[in-house]
Amino acid sequence: MSRDLTPLFEPETLAIVGVSADPGKWGYWFARDAALGAHRRRVYLVGRNGGEVHGLPVHRSLAELPEAPQLVVLSVPADRLEEAVADSLAAGARALVAIAAGFAELGEEGAARERALVERVRAAGAVLVGPNCLGVVDGAAELQLASNPLPAGPVGFVSQSGNVLLETGLLLEDFGLGFSRAVSIGNQADVDATELVGALGEHEGTRVIGVYCEDFRDGRAFVEAARTAGKPVVLLTVGRTAAGSRAARSHTGALTSGREAVEAACRAGGIHLVDTPRELVDAAQALLAPHHPRGRRVAVVSDGGGYGAIASDLLGGRGIELPVLAEPTQAGLRELLPPTATTANPVDLAGAGEQDVFSFARSTRALLEAED
Repeated sequence: MSRDLTPLFEPETLAIVGVSADPGKWGYWFARDAALGAHRRRVYLVGRNGGEVHGLPVHRSLAELPEAPQLVVLSVPADRLEEAVADSLAAGARALVAIAAGFAELGEEGAARERALVERVRAAGAVLVGPNCLGVVDGAAELQLASNPLPAGPVGFVSQSGNVLLETGLLLEDFGLGFSRAVSIGNQADVDATELVGALGEHEGTRVIGVYCEDFRDGRAFVEAARTAGKPVVLLTVGRTAAGSRAARSHTGALTSGREAVEAACRAGGIHLVDTPRELVDAAQALLAPHHPRGRRVAVVSDGGGYGAIASDLLGGRGIELPVLAEPTQAGLRELLPPTATTANPVDLAGAGEQDVFSFARSTRALLEAED
């Protein structure tokens, strides 16, 4: 049975624990982000020094709050996290976001502390994001709790890396896109990528799901969640090299999967596998287009042989076919292009684009009208 993540994405009451007036502290920036959404929900700031930050009063403890906070962001050091989690649950929190690092990624002792936190949270009927994470965003709910304001849009995103989340947001913004919902899951001790893919599949505002994942935990469950999401899933993962696996292990305590296994799983689940955040955003943009190409037969048009060759290899490596064009099609292209042009596929204008920029449009139109 799926869990209710409404308190995580659309809380009516929000508390930030670990608030500081020092811009060098995470608590300062989470307080700022929370204050920006104060017109949508009741916001409470909690910090040991009290006072006022970003125009809001700072309570000295969660016990002082006049009501239960549905969502609590814990911006406290790792050695204070257990106490902060206990206080949050005692105050009635239904969702917690733990920012601090220093748990499973450091070894067995940290992993044991992490497991104990999860047991306590689940026993209380709450959910936990993190630890070792950057936060959560809901574009429609104007919930911006990820250190940097991120653009709103139709892309749901789940990331084990906070920096990958931030970079992806910047890239989406370049295309006029943004996040419907985005979660930095860090060590994904409780709420994990599989659960969030399923939740984003049910979320009306999400049209494409992007995932950066280092550790799939239950690979079969992840593939099934993606297969049944009812919308495209684009996956960026790591671990194809020993160095990449080591980096993931030290980053989030992840045990990466072999590339061949990941590729096979993606084929089985209909998942689009990419290699960089830019590729993920490019894929999302293409999948959001109102019309999608039918089939795998592609013609390449370039104004230089090198670019045509590079594009041909890249496409061929993705299983795209570049058939030799039929003679009638080539004859039609020869009438439009100089004698130095190549018309077999890829089509190389051989400098014609510099002499006559409309040669691109004419040759492309001819190819679109061809039956090849």
